Amino acid sequence: SALIFSFLVWLVLGLHCWALCVAMGADPALTVLGAVGGFSLADTGGTLFLLAPAGAGVREAILGLALTLSAGAASGLDHGAVLAVILLSRVILAVLDFSAAGISVLTARGSRH
Repeated sequence: SALIFSFLVWLVLGLHCWALCVAMGADPALTVLGAVGGFSLADTGGTLFLLAPAGAGVREAILGLALTLSAGAASGLDHGAVLAVILLSRVILAVLDFSAAGISVLTARGSRH
């Protein structure tokens, strides 16, 4: 069940990356596998790199390489668009992480009272 959950998380996160690629002008059909697979690889690599919090830097480097190699210019993504996707992804996921943490704190406080 943990494997299925991990697969579903990687799929959803990869689809968010794909949506960002498409928003930057990439061809949807040429980008979906590279974005989902690249994000999954980047997330795993960032998690395994224990020296950086949340894989900061490592995740972005792997994702940038994966998007450039798999989806790159042939799909309509230039280096600037790839960089924008990487940075936007990090910001979006950071906002979601902080929001989830805030909701957890509020929920925990509410259940104690």
